[in-house]
Amino acid sequence: MKPIAWMVGGFALTGLAATLQGMGDVGTGPAAGLPLYVPALIILLAGQYCLWTGVRTGAATLWSGAFDRRRPSPEADSASSPYRMADGEPADGFDPDAVVARYIKEREANPDYLNVQPKTPAVTQPPRPTFGRRAV
Repeated sequence: MKPIAWMVGGFALTGLAATLQGMGDVGTGPAAGLPLYVPALIILLAGQYCLWTGVRTGAATLWSGAFDRRRPSPEADSASSPYRMADGEPADGFDPDAVVARYIKEREANPDYLNVQPKTPAVTQPPRPTFGRRAV
């Protein structure tokens, strides 16, 4: 649908530019029609841009519709994942409520369950070199 809209807009703008340019030709001389030529040229360029975008988008739509490899195959829709939950029950017997209950039980039994102190490094690092003058 988008390529058609671009092309209709391009034809409309090109027709408007031709009408505006024709109104400028009615003047007595070339200088009388000059104020209408510049807007007509700008509208004509916009119309040609719309036409080009419509053709390019249409070609891309046709090309991707015929050769798009990213579309899933019909076989992919029929295959279901072994991890998909059916009727609210997990496929592999995993129970999240039991996991949370076990976590809370272990935490109450051992209050320092999550308060693990980091190990100190075995080798101390030498002091980093400083830049510039050193204080004595």
